[in-house]
Amino acid sequence: MTYQQQLRDPRWQKKRLLVLERDEWKCVSCGDSKTELHVDHIKYRTRRIKAWEYRMDELQTLCRLCHEEKHTPKERPSAIEPTPDMMPVPPERAALKFAEILEMIKAAESNPAHTAAVKIAQSSPQGGFEKLLKILEQQ
Repeated sequence: MTYQQQLRDPRWQKKRLLVLERDEWKCVSCGDSKTELHVDHIKYRTRRIKAWEYRMDELQTLCRLCHEEKHTPKERPSAIEPTPDMMPVPPERAALKFAEILEMIKAAESNPAHTAAVKIAQSSPQGGFEKLLKILEQQ
């Protein structure tokens, strides 16, 4: 049975009327009661069931516009507005920061108190340097 056939089935028509009556013949989203009303499946189940087999709490009344809006894919922004922390670092500044980090690692390796911090940084594939910097900044 196709979905269109299900919508003509008397079992769906009965369920549809129950939902419309429960929602007082108004769109639950905008309150419109003057335009065409649709009974919407709030979320489709992954296991396909018949339209009328949904529970009442899985159905809602929406006006045509709200129903179309719900099922229209939202436009995504073409680009994210960059924030200062997302701006590229000039190469000379990046080189200085890298040299500073290397010096901190060398100093940490020669200090027995920092040996554990260096091992943590070397064993951590992601975020190791950040962990090391936090530990060293606390010293």
